[in-house]
Amino acid sequence: MWNDIREQIINGDFAKARTLIDQKKPRLEAYDDIFAYLEASVCEVEQDREGMFDAIAKGLQYNPQNYELYYIMGRFYYDAHPDQAFLCLQNALFYCYVPEDIEMIHAEIKSLMMLHEVTVRNVAIIVPSYNSCYLIQKNIESIRRTLLEGTYSIIVVDNASDDGTRQ
Repeated sequence: MWNDIREQIINGDFAKARTLIDQKKPRLEAYDDIFAYLEASVCEVEQDREGMFDAIAKGLQYNPQNYELYYIMGRFYYDAHPDQAFLCLQNALFYCYVPEDIEMIHAEIKSLMMLHEVTVRNVAIIVPSYNSCYLIQKNIESIRRTLLEGTYSIIVVDNASDDGTRQ
């Protein structure tokens, strides 16, 4: 549906891409995440930071799991707010399943950390427990499903359970 805009961006013809965006935008039934990513990409080249942010925000409202929007948001914050950029890029990694894009996101994180001081640290999740083996298992499964691997540690503090929680 948006292939004509994407093609202009790939070819580096951002003026033509802008024209197509401006023509299609008033006739949209829904401002979806793909259109948002394309518009944010054009805004980035135009150095229209406000337009870029607005496009990203609208796209994430439509689909909060679009890794490309988190990636471009990381680029939005890259120089002025490296910690925020880092967190956005981590979200992009969390939602991305395209191997080539995962490599690109890792490279962007590496570049960010080489050029800026990133002070974001991993989180420690402390879970108190007493005779709640099943609930602890479900809790840990949920944490692992929800957070990017390598960004957290889980500490279960057991209060002398006798239901197998310790094991």
